Amino acid sequence: MTEYEQFADSYITFMQEAEANPTDMSVLTKSADMLKQAADMANRAKDCEGDASMLPRLQKIQAKLQSAVQ
Repeated sequence: MTEYEQFADSYITFMQEAEANPTDMSVLTKSADMLKQAADMANRAKDCEGDASMLPRLQKIQAKLQSAVQ
């Protein structure tokens, strides 16, 4: 879950950078990396399915992501 939170923080930073400078070519490179990391996180999340003890932390991370992209 710590790695997912770190990914979420990286994603928020990436989105802020992309919004601030959408013509920066490094955004394309970073987006490919972010997609790869997102796929990895999705695969690893399957290991946590059904573990109710992780739900509060997951909800907190999801709320942080959601507020950052609004």
